[in-house]
Amino acid sequence: MGTVGESALSLRFFGDDLDPQEVSELLGAQPTGSYRKGDVRTRTRSDGVVVQTLPDGSEWIRKYGMWNMKAAPQEPADLDAQIYEIFSQLTDDLAVWRDLTSRFKADVFVGLFLQTSNEGISISPDALGIVASRGLKIGFDIYCECDEDED
Repeated sequence: MGTVGESALSLRFFGDDLDPQEVSELLGAQPTGSYRKGDVRTRTRSDGVVVQTLPDGSEWIRKYGMWNMKAAPQEPADLDAQIYEIFSQLTDDLAVWRDLTSRFKADVFVGLFLQTSNEGISISPDALGIVASRGLKIGFDIYCECDEDED
């Protein structure tokens, strides 16, 4: 079994009354991305900001607030490094984490990108402890562009 080819990891918070600035102040760092409930979804192109519209031409309005921080992608996958990268930038105050996780949906999102159908990865007890002590769950999306005839 080989190591997973690539990993992506981000810390995410979601909620109707989520204020990205408040979350940033409590955690002590700025997000990779954020928005409030009611914001108009936009996308940035080389020629400026363009409002994202729905097929009927109406504006795409955010249905909830979001704050996320992405770690740098790792090739080969290294979830420990990504966990340390994110959490080393944020507060260690577990009371802050309890407050945030009690008010918002929060998780660590992991994307694993397999190169073959039989690859694996592990997370160290120390890295798991960082996530668990903050009341966060870890979710995995696993992608494989593997040949279906591969053993």
